[in-house]
Amino acid sequence: MVIKKILIPIDFSTCSLNAAKEGVALARTMNAQVVLLHAYRIPVTG
Repeated sequence: MVIKKILIPIDFSTCSLNAAKEGVALARTMNAQVVLLHAYRIPVTG
């Protein structure tokens, strides 16, 4: 199986930053592209 892209969701916590480092290391060994994803939910006020 060939992996071309690795999606790494991140929330800037210590845990997610460590996971991102591991994901980048994995991508380097597999010659894959890294895509970082950070989503933010806008609070509804009313």
